[in-house]
Amino acid sequence: MEKAELIDINATFYELVDFLRHLPKADAKGTIDNLGQVSVDKIIENSITENRSITSLIPGLRALKTKGLLEKLGASINPSLFLKMLEKQGTFFDFLQILQYLGQAMQKDLAGDLSGELTARLVDKDVEGKRIINSILRELNLLKRLYGGFNRDFEEKIGVNYVLKLIFNNGNLRLLCELIGNLSEEDVSRFKLIETFHALPGNKKEEFILRGDFHKCCSAMADCRQLNIFPQNGGGFSVKEAAILNRLLDKSTFKSINRGLGSLDYFPDKKLKFSLFKLVAAYIDKMGPETATFNSVSERVAYLSILHRLARLNTNSIETLTAHIKEEEFLQEKDFIGSFQLLQYIVTVNDVSPLLRKEILTLSNSDKIINKLGKETTLKAFLYLWNTYALFVQEELQNFDDWLNPGIVTALYQVVEKHKRTRANVEAIRHLLMIVGLLDYLDIEPERIGKIFFRGFRLLNLSRPFLSQALKKASFIPGFFYLKGIDLFANKPLFPNKWKILIPRLFDLNLKAKGVGELVDVFQRKIRKRIIPV
Repeated sequence: MEKAELIDINATFYELVDFLRHLPKADAKGTIDNLGQVSVDKIIENSITENRSITSLIPGLRALKTKGLLEKLGASINPSLFLKMLEKQGTFFDFLQILQYLGQAMQKDLAGDLSGELTARLVDKDVEGKRIINSILRELNLLKRLYGGFNRDFEEKIGVNYVLKLIFNNGNLRLLCELIGNLSEEDVSRFKLIETFHALPGNKKEEFILRGDFHKCCSAMADCRQLNIFPQNGGGFSVKEAAILNRLLDKSTFKSINRGLGSLDYFPDKKLKFSLFKLVAAYIDKMGPETATFNSVSERVAYLSILHRLARLNTNSIETLTAHIKEEEFLQEKDFIGSFQLLQYIVTVNDVSPLLRKEILTLSNSDKIINKLGKETTLKAFLYLWNTYALFVQEELQNFDDWLNPGIVTALYQVVEKHKRTRANVEAIRHLLMIVGLLDYLDIEPERIGKIFFRGFRLLNLSRPFLSQALKKASFIPGFFYLKGIDLFANKPLFPNKWKILIPRLFDLNLKAKGVGELVDVFQRKIRKRIIPV
């Protein structure tokens, strides 16, 4: 299609982007070269009356970025016209989203032309539309970089108050905590976020908390203690606070409740943690396995895990709750691996019938889960492998690496391969090192590790803050394999005191489980060799 044809048919910018994304790179480049400023302005003007969301441009812009043509197209776009189109067909959150998929020059131009008045109108559209926003951190970080942080320019053009309005009207507690945690302790905006939360009227604060679920609330309490969401006065929750939490439990799934309790494992406020566990125990005790409603296998397993965490689980309840689980139904679960590794763990640490344990172990090594496993995260793959090994050892079988299905081994290494380029995310790197450390510990084709990381993994021996940040959140077993993974790649001796961090966490282990007992023996030999002078 020639330039004249695009203009004659009154093409819109949406049509132009879609047209360019489907052309070969050379042809798309030629078309952009032939479009002058006047032509692009006319095409954008045609788009202002379109009745569609501006975020529908994202797939096309992403494709042009892949072809290396986005900067070239951006050079032809008038930022003020683009913002007019945005105001007509988008909101402030749409602006934040689409900003990620524009060229760097275009990003700066748009940020420069965005006025405080336009920001206010766009934020009001988000608020009026009651659009729930669950994630905003990445988008705001980009905006902060364009303005050099929450500085005077940012205040004049965007305004922290608009960001606050967006979060408290359209966000949730978890989103607020993520943003607070992302700001330095000296950042004025951090204080504004905390002050605004505490200044909310009682009914508004309650409504804000109830936008999330139990897991989001517990994560917020664990990760952002500065908010002091439910201040403790020594006597547990007040009647009003307990009522809010019970409403939160009512609207939460068993998976959410289980994850919420899990996020409090290393919560330092013991009184608050005890109060939460007591509240959940009272809530769960109102319903037995016979009256609880399970709309999926994963919900049934999550309920089992909650009983386990609350020490309400016994052999009878496991047998009752697992009696109705059919293998094919289980395999059809969207989060099969996550639910299955949880069931493996429950069966491993509780005295259940040998038949049930054998059924779970047989499915653990089945061809049926190979494809599912290869698509998983490193954390879920790690938990699946460790729990499978723990079950295997409990059955007093021999030679785990020979017993394990070769297809499952390949799937596990596919997971490692897929995530080997992880760099910025501390959690993701920790999980990658954990599964690598576990594969090496179990001696499962360790030569593959060298092939995948043929230049070593230099990110690792790294910095003390990096190690400390990751180890703060790790319980003994993940922590052991995290350090084991680092040891595997380290090109100089790992500072030995890091292993000492795991010593107090030995008390959290069930040392009667054979797999755990062997792991502790290895750990004790290591610390004697590496830490205690001989």
